[in-house]
Amino acid sequence: MVVTEISLVGWLVSTTGTATSTLLFFAIVGIMLLGLGIFLLHRQIERRIEQIGRL
Repeated sequence: MVVTEISLVGWLVSTTGTATSTLLFFAIVGIMLLGLGIFLLHRQIERRIEQIGRL
């Protein structure tokens, strides 16, 4: 997920001047959704690690 987000940000930066507004919009939405997904997955992993530590 992180690599996908980095790639999408790189694409967005490199094609800002030539991409259509629709593509830019969906790229920004995708970056936001991937960021949210990464954050939520990270929180879930932290909770699982804490559960394992309590065993």
